[in-house]
Amino acid sequence: MATTTDPVCGIRVDPATATERRDTETGTHHFCSAHCAAAFGADPGRYRTAPRRPQPR
Repeated sequence: MATTTDPVCGIRVDPATATERRDTETGTHHFCSAHCAAAFGADPGRYRTAPRRPQPR
């Protein structure tokens, strides 16, 4: 199974089952939750830096 990293929280997600996804000029981003997708949507530039470490939930 190929996974990708949620750019907001750093959790690994399966693109096939990701809760949300956004297509941008820098590529497709997959998210573990609507909350992370909304945070990305509010300030995408903030999340285009180094990947974040997973945060405890």
